[in-house]
Amino acid sequence: MQTMQKSEKWTQDYSAGIRDAVIFFSQKDIIPKGRALVIVLLFSNNFDGIIETIRELSIRFGWEQMVIIATENVLKRFTVEYRDMTDQIDKYSISGRGMTWEHVNATFLELTGCKDQENVLLPTSSGAFVPADAKFVETLAEFNILSAKQCENKEFQTDEEREQFSSKTEESFYRGEKVEWFNFYFRTHVLKRQIFDSVESTISKILQGDQKVLSTVIISHEPGAGGTTFDSKNVMSLWRHKEESENNAKPLLLLIDDLEQSDLTFDDVRRQIYIEYRSNPKVNNLVCCCILCHRETEIHQLSSLQYDYSVNTSGAIVYYLKQKLDEPEKQWMDRKYKELEEKGTDYQPDHLLSFMILRKGCSQTYIRSTIRHYLLHIDVSSNEFELLAYTALLSTYTPKTKRGPSAFIPVECCDSLMGYSLMKTVLWEKNMSKTLKMFLVIEQKENASGKQVKMSHPALAEPVLRQILTKRKETLSALTQRFLDCTILQSSSYGRQTLINFTKEMLVRRLKEEYNDDRTTSFSPLVEEICNIETSWINARKILETVFTKILVNDHYIAQTLARLCSKHKDFEKGIEWGRLSVEMSMGNKIANGFCHQSLAICLDEQFKQETAKIQTLISIKDAVTYLTIILEAYSNFLDASRLRKGSADHILYPIQGVLNTIITCLKFIRKNVRCKFSQHVMMFISDEAFTPQEFKDWLVFKLKLNTFPYEGEKALAIIEQCLCFHTTFYAHDDNSHREHRLYRGIQYRYPLFIMITVNFLELMSTNCHHSRIYQKLLMTGIGEGGKNITQPTTHFFLTNGLGFKSLCHSSESKGTALFNSSAWERFVETYNIKRLKGDLRFHNGKTCIFVANEKSPSSELIEIRRIRSGKTEFNSQEEVYFYLGFSISGPIAYHVKPTRYEETAIEQSFWQDDDRVEKFVEEDEEQLHRKLNTIKDLKSKLKNGRHLKEREKELLKQEDDIRTAIDIKKNDPYQDD
Repeated sequence: MQTMQKSEKWTQDYSAGIRDAVIFFSQKDIIPKGRALVIVLLFSNNFDGIIETIRELSIRFGWEQMVIIATENVLKRFTVEYRDMTDQIDKYSISGRGMTWEHVNATFLELTGCKDQENVLLPTSSGAFVPADAKFVETLAEFNILSAKQCENKEFQTDEEREQFSSKTEESFYRGEKVEWFNFYFRTHVLKRQIFDSVESTISKILQGDQKVLSTVIISHEPGAGGTTFDSKNVMSLWRHKEESENNAKPLLLLIDDLEQSDLTFDDVRRQIYIEYRSNPKVNNLVCCCILCHRETEIHQLSSLQYDYSVNTSGAIVYYLKQKLDEPEKQWMDRKYKELEEKGTDYQPDHLLSFMILRKGCSQTYIRSTIRHYLLHIDVSSNEFELLAYTALLSTYTPKTKRGPSAFIPVECCDSLMGYSLMKTVLWEKNMSKTLKMFLVIEQKENASGKQVKMSHPALAEPVLRQILTKRKETLSALTQRFLDCTILQSSSYGRQTLINFTKEMLVRRLKEEYNDDRTTSFSPLVEEICNIETSWINARKILETVFTKILVNDHYIAQTLARLCSKHKDFEKGIEWGRLSVEMSMGNKIANGFCHQSLAICLDEQFKQETAKIQTLISIKDAVTYLTIILEAYSNFLDASRLRKGSADHILYPIQGVLNTIITCLKFIRKNVRCKFSQHVMMFISDEAFTPQEFKDWLVFKLKLNTFPYEGEKALAIIEQCLCFHTTFYAHDDNSHREHRLYRGIQYRYPLFIMITVNFLELMSTNCHHSRIYQKLLMTGIGEGGKNITQPTTHFFLTNGLGFKSLCHSSESKGTALFNSSAWERFVETYNIKRLKGDLRFHNGKTCIFVANEKSPSSELIEIRRIRSGKTEFNSQEEVYFYLGFSISGPIAYHVKPTRYEETAIEQSFWQDDDRVEKFVEEDEEQLHRKLNTIKDLKSKLKNGRHLKEREKELLKQEDDIRTAIDIKKNDPYQDD
């Protein structure tokens, strides 16, 4: 009776919860079918509730996925009590004599490959270790703490066992799997890079400081140069910095790598950390050093640096890690290669591509020849070849962020493609061919359960993809279409959503300066390449339509991309249809809805321009209705976009520019193309709500909208005045926060044309003083783009070599303050006699400043200039510099700061005698400019492979930014940022 009561109580208290848990985990989108292993451990004769649980497990997972582990006596009694399951228990159970829980636990961990569970220990000054609070550690979902006893709990029975474990860990690392702490623990696995000692010394000095400080060390590295490995090795080597006590923690080292793309920049994170420990009295004298892993597409020559590091304008210390090895590093790699060769035929170093690519300095010649050789060993029609093609496609075209994760495919999504069957005893990834293992690695997901498939080295993805397309004689669009139709994206597993996110990024995510990319594109790199290389852009449209109908059903971003794509290729009917659909589907998301309204507006505006360009003679007011319907719908959508674009991540100037441009376009059309009896009646019809002559009866439907022109124009101009005249917008990139937005860099070249258009309408409006004043303000407007930005004080004057009032030059003479372009500065300096100053650049109070002697002060007091705008120039921690001085309402600003060590004497040379490069490039044909960019791409490859360039080739490399700026200007889409 007592046993029955206990059983009933268990059923009452726990049965429902256990059942819910089993049902949850048995869902195929949580754990894919066939990939669950259910282990039932019986270490007691108390079987209350066990039978109900086992029955539920067998129903949901099947006996094939279960195993029961118990001692011999317990298992025998369990079988006796539950005779109806005797056959299944006998078949799917393991028993032994005298097994302790510790023994079973150790065996289980060994069999499953799980790591030993250990407490996170922090060192103290006494040499003892303090355990971190377990509950606190569990809350750190995105962080890992390196324990003071990391790797030391691993026990080896013999030296041979230790050596085998070391070799296996080393091989996994050299194959391309993520570096493990054991790779540093064994000391001989990881190459010590040339800058390692310098970085370690710098961080040590920071951590040994006695004042509260938050410092940043950036490791700027090329893809495949081992940036993550290098940073992890530094963290592992800095164990000796100890905590003084639990209540007075001092040094804190934070490694930041593989961050998901988000609106939160590193500067935001740094600021929050700073605020937190500044406001917390318990953390006295805390010293925090952040190591920031920063991917760069390419690191240029560093010969001008006095040391092996620089200090950027935000005060961070920047080290540079290139793919190419120096001589001592090459010698270490050669010794390691011979060491690996001596381990036997099962350990061939030539098959460890990640190791070999680094050894060869990421030589493109080696990579291409290796790929051609080894791909011959994989059947083109096999599933393995297909999986490799899909992984290479995703890795090549999913845009990589500076600190974001690389693309991968969840293993469980590949089960159907690779022929997984429940009858098999070994999962497909265990049976991969040796050749496929060279190109792909299977590793544990970083922030989720399960495993992932990815390229063994980032430098392999694009060459592998090109070779696959060549071997199959297949187009890029055909492969992409097959990827979208394959079973990988149809999997019902939880990992499918991750794969869909990567796929969306691959197809939608543009490259933009606003995202800290090195260039700006109109569409994603994949869509752009399909449009530019293949015979028809329709292939790109079909791919996006497939995604919209099969994968990302009714996704407004896909619809918006289709609208822009159709608009660019003059299919305005389809473009407007997709644009309206995107607006409708994004109604619940204000920011997205603003972008969609803007895309639709641009599409309508482009259609209007194309249609009106066909008009050869003046048309009647009635015939103009069709055209006005189009342009005024564009105007309405720009207005809607401007009302929705109010967040900090947006720049309201984009839709505002659209509002002003559509007003101008509409008025220009009426004046140039519409036949009216009295031209002054047009402006009266627009500006006077009561003026409705019979002549304009067909336009009465537009009356309310046209009457908003003066009000909306004045409102837009007020916003532009605030944005352009009092504040300048800069990118919020944490590594280069003083670079002006391309809106301001390009405005000077569109400014004259904008004035010419506006002057035509001033003549028409001279009879109406109020509205003439409104339209005169159009002369002050500019055109541009957006993204996540910051605003800083606008410079109003520059210091010149003149006297009195002539010692100042108004900033309007500089075509704005977008003067990071050297040639623009040179012309500006010569024309307006701008004064060149010399000062000392120092790292002061956590920020880079320039100190200048005050010539007017008898005490030789130093003037501190805290605002520096110098583009991408990197500096030593303290050095003498040249600069030009600007004045804003918030104090002095140093411009065009250059170290005196360059000694280029830029002002004394006659570079400015040539026309400004950008203006020269603007005059060239766009196709010719693209050919120059292709030449620059080839020159970069030559440089990467160690080949020397001619002087004219080096000069062309320097002009890349100017060429790209000219192309942006020639595209004539100044307010398109969606």
